[in-house]
Amino acid sequence: MALLAMVALLFFLVAPLFWIFNLIVASRKETPAQALQIPPGNLGWPLIGETFRYAVQSGSTFYDERVAKYGAVFKTSLFGSKTVVLPAPEGNRLILMNENKLVSVSYPKSVSVLLGENSLIALRGDEHRRSKALLMTFLRPEMLQKFVGRVCKVVHDHLQKFWSGGDEVIRVYNLMKMFTFALACDLLMGLDIGDEEMEFLARDFDTLVRGLFQLPIDLPGTQFCRAKAARKKLDQCFDRHIREKRRELAGSFRARSHEQDMLEVLLTTRDENGEFSTDLAIKDNIVSLLFAGHDTSSVALTWTLKFLADSPSCMDKVVQENLAVRSSRSSSELSWEDLRKLKYTWQVVQESMRMRPPVGGGFREALVDLEFDGYLNWTTATSYRKPEFFVEPNKFDPSRFDGGNGIAPYTFLPFGAGARMCPGSEFAKMEILVFLHYCVLQFDWKLLEPNEQVIIDPMPRPVHGMPVRISKRN
Repeated sequence: MALLAMVALLFFLVAPLFWIFNLIVASRKETPAQALQIPPGNLGWPLIGETFRYAVQSGSTFYDERVAKYGAVFKTSLFGSKTVVLPAPEGNRLILMNENKLVSVSYPKSVSVLLGENSLIALRGDEHRRSKALLMTFLRPEMLQKFVGRVCKVVHDHLQKFWSGGDEVIRVYNLMKMFTFALACDLLMGLDIGDEEMEFLARDFDTLVRGLFQLPIDLPGTQFCRAKAARKKLDQCFDRHIREKRRELAGSFRARSHEQDMLEVLLTTRDENGEFSTDLAIKDNIVSLLFAGHDTSSVALTWTLKFLADSPSCMDKVVQENLAVRSSRSSSELSWEDLRKLKYTWQVVQESMRMRPPVGGGFREALVDLEFDGYLNWTTATSYRKPEFFVEPNKFDPSRFDGGNGIAPYTFLPFGAGARMCPGSEFAKMEILVFLHYCVLQFDWKLLEPNEQVIIDPMPRPVHGMPVRISKRN
């Protein structure tokens, strides 16, 4: 009720200003770009747009309703930004393969403020290219394969601590958040902190993430204001750790001399211009990588475990494949080569990401007037449940990704494409496969709320954390 009262007050304060603004805009002479037909749709309330409706519906439901009403191309307003949604695959190809030519990245103000202007997600052109090349120094497969053993240790510790009690109830989403955050802090920052400090850090980060796709209203009590305060506390923690890491490097001391973390790479590697990253750029990129390597992976893992519980035949195939890999390896720990053998397991993850995509689309700003099916367009999003691209799209069927069925280009892009393809895709694949390997070989689980409600916050999450009853697997 308090939130509704605040929204109502905000509407009555702001709506007159938007009415005056619209009168001014309407009085201006129409330009050739404005003469193009604007897509049908609904911009919703002033400032608020359709943000609340998007938040309470699943992404696919929000899009499907509007496609049915307005057609494949429609306008809306989300997170304070007027937006046009384009269909896959044509829209994806147009947007993703014309970065810096026809379009450029442009996220809502809430995202750019909280992740930072130096984060990879906010940079454009040559700055983006240089920053991505620097991050890939750590995220390329040749480097990541050195960390499989370290990931295995984090997985072992997590399962031992939270899953080993036998017949008990756990909340999958909550635990996946804890696992992926602990792993990201280890590999990205080299953090070696206690459970209490880790819990505080994770709580602040969760507050920041919840503010990413909110209306950028910086007033006490708003989610965006709380998120800004959380970012400030995170920066203070990162500042301390950056100073400590610099002291270690200056003294030629490394706790794990054979394994670098991302922070060490950022502190010691020059870009192509011979320059080191500033502390602010380092903090912005750490926050962005924590978001990309923690939240999206935790969502992917959560829904993979859900769909496996719903599909005993798929679960059996995954268990058998992982048993075969365990039997064939010479050491007790997984290797990078072992992960390459888990082909069906990865198909299950891909199908889970199609059914419940962690990220529903992206935002772009037109650099030139764009015409698409006769419309002027500003941005793109997509849906993976179109029967013309996926047979029986509402059916969970990992075999559609076995390579023989031929997924049409630009219809399934969980990590993006083109210049903006996610640099951490191999990192995500590694952490997900390692976790699933040890989890499915040790445990079975049963959903306690099979039809649990899903909300977008800002990614699809089960409202009660997906409670399951776990048991030891024989």
